[in-house]
Amino acid sequence: MDKGYYETLRMSDYWPIKVVPHEYFEDPVYLSEINKNFINGRFMKHWHRSLELFFVVGSGCTVWKNGCVRILHDRDIMVINSEEAHEFYEFQDGPQNGASIFLAYTFLQKLFPEFDNWYFIIDQNHEQFPRLCELILQLKLTAQTENHWKNLKLRSLMYDMLYILTNHFVYQKKDVIDIKTQKYGARYKMILQYLNEHYKEELSLKMLSSHFGYNPEYFSRSFKEYIGINLIQYIKKLRIAASKVLLLETDLKISDIALEVGEPDIKTFITDFKKEFSITPLQYRKLHKGNNLHEVRPISLRTTLESI
Repeated sequence: MDKGYYETLRMSDYWPIKVVPHEYFEDPVYLSEINKNFINGRFMKHWHRSLELFFVVGSGCTVWKNGCVRILHDRDIMVINSEEAHEFYEFQDGPQNGASIFLAYTFLQKLFPEFDNWYFIIDQNHEQFPRLCELILQLKLTAQTENHWKNLKLRSLMYDMLYILTNHFVYQKKDVIDIKTQKYGARYKMILQYLNEHYKEELSLKMLSSHFGYNPEYFSRSFKEYIGINLIQYIKKLRIAASKVLLLETDLKISDIALEVGEPDIKTFITDFKKEFSITPLQYRKLHKGNNLHEVRPISLRTTLESI
């Protein structure tokens, strides 16, 4: 694991796959309902136990993964390994026609007892790469059909994809990730999990560095080096993400929302929110709350999925 919030994906043994077409990224109803941590054009740092294949078709984006940044272009595939922290942002203007494929951890671990020791890396020069792209696109198209028996086809395509992944793109984790890197990632997963659970409280660099047993100067520097923004900025983003949900799903006053997310100074809260969205919290509510989150529900397999 690494950092950010923990994303619970609803899956089960009998239905181990979730397909998310990237066109949904342009649907505010989908983003508000499915991923409340999508804020100002970015999926905030998070992790999940399931294996994710993020396939770009059309406009690209930037991905942060375990402290490293990579720009994804058309026909790129990024594998997010189990419990690997990541963040997608800077989505380029233009159509998003790719898809994200999630494979349940419990399913993979039972299918491959050695799965916890594996690490997947996609070599785009490999002869099997075009076939992998083709399978992901077929999974996307199949998931979007209304065929009564499409689950059979999805499962068939999933096994074809797993055959290619495990035969050509899997490595031993110990051979590609050194112990120091794993410990560093585990450390920041623990730190950001704490922030995600306690962002409503009064937090400071001095208090947090003491809590985790680090020198404040080192803690501040290493946090920014690994996460990409400083500690205070990250806490503000967590609070703004939480406030966005309250603005859309409750009728609380703006001052009460500020207090609820840990910002006792309403003026500072409004200023921070406006920096993120270019509009005030009240304007954001008026602009987006008219969308009934239950009137429009894009194609989703969540009804057959359970927590993993």
